[in-house]
Amino acid sequence: MSYKVLIPQDISDAGKNFLREHGYELLITGRTELSDLCRDVRDCNAILARTCPYPAEVFCCAPKLKCIARHGSGYDNVDVEAASRAGVYVCTTPDAPVISVAEHTMLLILACARNLPHINTQTHNGNWSCRNEARGYELYGKTLGIIGFGSIGRTVARMAHFGFGMRVLGYSRSMPSDKTFLAYAEHTSCLDEVLEQADILSVHLPSTPQTKGMFNKACFSKMKKGSIFINTSRGDIAAEADLYEALKSRHLHMAALDVFAQEPCILSNPLLTLDNLIATPHNAALTYEAMDRMGLMAAEEIHRVLSGQEPRHPVNAKEFPHCF
Repeated sequence: MSYKVLIPQDISDAGKNFLREHGYELLITGRTELSDLCRDVRDCNAILARTCPYPAEVFCCAPKLKCIARHGSGYDNVDVEAASRAGVYVCTTPDAPVISVAEHTMLLILACARNLPHINTQTHNGNWSCRNEARGYELYGKTLGIIGFGSIGRTVARMAHFGFGMRVLGYSRSMPSDKTFLAYAEHTSCLDEVLEQADILSVHLPSTPQTKGMFNKACFSKMKKGSIFINTSRGDIAAEADLYEALKSRHLHMAALDVFAQEPCILSNPLLTLDNLIATPHNAALTYEAMDRMGLMAAEEIHRVLSGQEPRHPVNAKEFPHCF
């Protein structure tokens, strides 16, 4: 039986080659408007999805659909409840972007600690004396607070501890069952403990009703004066107006964001007017290596579902164990 896979946003060759080698027909469209998705998905058995939204309407138009595999670790752009009602597996590739996002996080931490944007601009403008005006901070011996201690958070912790000699304090609501992380990090289930002790705070949480707006005025006010805030997870986790005030008042020394509440980030966003904010365009995971892994792992999840196997990283398997 021939199966068709819809790919609205193109991926690297690794994933496409895998699917073709296993006999799948690919529909690569470049079309992400809802009307286009609803039309294109009608005869498809799977979607290999990237960042565009997949609301309930998509699943209502897809009688043959069995799987939507996310090219990445997040799935907040997919209506999981609607997919479950339609008997569609929602899968992710949580391991694929880990190294790239962790490295990007360390890049942002270092850039903030050493005032890199300011120094770069001044040097380009011929101001050599900036070397004496904008001194930075060593990471060695500083406390890195990590909020969300999953694969990415733990990888950042290892890099920070073993690579830079930082003390790492990791927050999650419960103690992880695998305690091997104790070789490089401490654990706490008290958020205030991390906010009050961290010189640098790095967020690695999914977007959920519980985490949206989690970092607000109350949280920022509990952070050390002169500390640094990093977010490479999801933009709606931070209340941007409150972050703006914390940076403008210099209560926070700097912040670095790879994600924003509205993406693409609009130029009128007040955060972009600040000289103590570093912004990147949600590209932490977009290395050559991670793009290959995400495409391939998403393709493998599609193949598992359509060949009658259990996927490795289903979001909603418990919702309909009887369907496959």
